[in-house]
Amino acid sequence: MKKSLTTTSANLLYLVTMLLVIIVGSIIQTLNLSLGLIATELVLIALPAILFLRARKVPLKEGLRLNRISLPVAVVSLLLGVSTYLFSVLIELVMAKLTGLPSVDLSQATMPQSTLQYALYFAAIAISAPICEELLFRGAIQGSYEQRKSAWFAIAVPALMFAFYHFRLTGLPGLLPVAFLIGYVGWRSRSTFSTMLLHFGMNASAATITILALSGSKLPETLFSNYWILGSGLAVTLVLLFIFIRLQPKPEAYEPVEEAPASWIKKYWTLIVAGILYAVVVGATLAAQLSGATASTDLKFLPPKITEPVESRYQAVNRAGDEVGEMDCTITPHGETFNLTCDSEIKAYEVKKDNSTWIDEGHTANLNVTWSSAFDLLEYYYEMTNIHGAGFSYAVKDGSLVMTTNTGDENITVLPEKYLMDFEWAWKVSALDGSDGLFYKSPYVYPLRWDNEAQKSVTLVQDEVIHIAGEETLTLPAGEFKAWKVTLGSQTAWYALDDKFGPRPVQFDDGMLVYSLMK
Repeated sequence: MKKSLTTTSANLLYLVTMLLVIIVGSIIQTLNLSLGLIATELVLIALPAILFLRARKVPLKEGLRLNRISLPVAVVSLLLGVSTYLFSVLIELVMAKLTGLPSVDLSQATMPQSTLQYALYFAAIAISAPICEELLFRGAIQGSYEQRKSAWFAIAVPALMFAFYHFRLTGLPGLLPVAFLIGYVGWRSRSTFSTMLLHFGMNASAATITILALSGSKLPETLFSNYWILGSGLAVTLVLLFIFIRLQPKPEAYEPVEEAPASWIKKYWTLIVAGILYAVVVGATLAAQLSGATASTDLKFLPPKITEPVESRYQAVNRAGDEVGEMDCTITPHGETFNLTCDSEIKAYEVKKDNSTWIDEGHTANLNVTWSSAFDLLEYYYEMTNIHGAGFSYAVKDGSLVMTTNTGDENITVLPEKYLMDFEWAWKVSALDGSDGLFYKSPYVYPLRWDNEAQKSVTLVQDEVIHIAGEETLTLPAGEFKAWKVTLGSQTAWYALDDKFGPRPVQFDDGMLVYSLMK
């Protein structure tokens, strides 16, 4: 009879390594991502498994299931990792599209930038992670379960432990089928060598794609935009799994292992604690993202790729879905600067929906903005006049926003050093460099915001979270667009994935009206 950890010891080992990764691993990975990952895998994941086995006098070869496999099984296991990567990415993309949240949100600043850093990153993701994690999960933990539980239980529980160990929320659905597949391969082969190869095939594919993207290759973008290629990974995986089953005979059942009687709570309390840790960490991460606590405040904008004027006409629709006007905008390059002008005419409307009311007496408006080539705001002027002749204007002058009514009243608000302006943001964010993640924070200027205490509209400057919220397919008067979506407070803008549409939103929701591109 082969030796292994008891179920209670395996579960305790799981909790211990999870705590080590949360407390120590999260710190060392912030110092250097690649070296921190390698240290985490070797010292905080693999080493505890070895020490636990030593302490229980379990031979390492048996406890870690370092059993030889045939060359054909090794090759198929490796290929399974590559094909599994493809359809797991498809699941992650669908989840990101549905939720607007990333599977893993990493800042560009933490990613490798040189050949040496690329090599360290590949070693961390594709070599140390498959070896160390498989020794822990399919070796020490699953080996323990297989000798004491039914096959399905011995595959399912360690697979769930593995999936939750990665502390992902939207990435969890893409990780679960991977975890179950690796668990099945480990059960059938009784060897961590096969699962290491499968894990390597998957992680090596992911690391290679990341490195290609960081080095400027268009291959990752082409791959991720083709759902047929990603979906084919599932079909290939099923074929390879069939071949694996034909190559690798079903293992013989273990002889029953007797353990000292113990209550369910005594055996599995560690997994309950691990589940609570998962909920706390993932919940805190999600709250930090949505609140902007971890959002980047360093907004960088790419120069617009236009050499001639870009004209756009938008249809304006109110909250009831009624067309109430139009807006014409033109972006014009002028050497080192470029200019945006928008003229709109909106008819009167009143919409009551649930407990909210949207009212407009009808107005005309003009916006005039000038930016530098780096999207620094140089000039800003907005003027609105309603059908009764009353109106106001506001302009940026000498670092302040000056609002003037048609009766001559003037209000001046000092602006922060960097900020986004009303309306202007929807064009400016089209050129946002999103390499620092999907969440950003910036001071935002609301020229007119109702103040309940003062019972009047005032200028308000407050921080707003900008969220790059994934892709959507839009059907607009101008046609069908694949667009990426960005939210800012209660406003939303959509931008075409195709560069030919230039620095402009194809649809823009300002909280009152939705402007959709007509041409």
